[in-house]
Formats: sequence, structure tokens, C-alpha cells
Amino acid sequence: MLEVEEIKPAITLLPPSELVDFSVWFKNFEAQVWDTQIEEDIKGVGMGLRPACASTQTGAPQRMKIISVLRVCP
Repeated sequence: MLEVEEIKPAITLLPPSELVDFSVWFKNFEAQVWDTQIEEDIKGVGMGLRPACASTQTGAPQRMKIISVLRVCP
């Protein structure tokens, strides 16, 4: 498998049109990774796990996990 430092120089050599294609592909790839993470978090909640919340010094709840946005912490 290639490492990031090996890929970076190749990206800098791409012509503008291919750089645009690569950029679109990479943004879609990042979105898929994000979607997968959210799905995994939702599965965890479905199994009875509760999102972690912490209080700030003012006592307001602060979200500690992505899934916390789906439920308001007490």
C-alpha cells in the first residue's frame, strides 16, 4: 500500500482537469467514510448504548460523540 508521502508528489503533477476529477472523487470518498461512521454510531445507540455527555463549568451539556446530536443530553 502506498503511503501519503508517496502520493502527494503524484497529485502535484496532475493536470488541472485531472486534479478536478481527483478532488471530486476524494470529496465523495470522505463523505462515504463519514456516512459509515455515523451508521456505526447509530448501530451503537440501537444496541442500548447511550451517547456520552459532559457538563461544562456552567452546567450546560456538551456533546462528546457524533451520535449525541441525535438525542439531547439531560
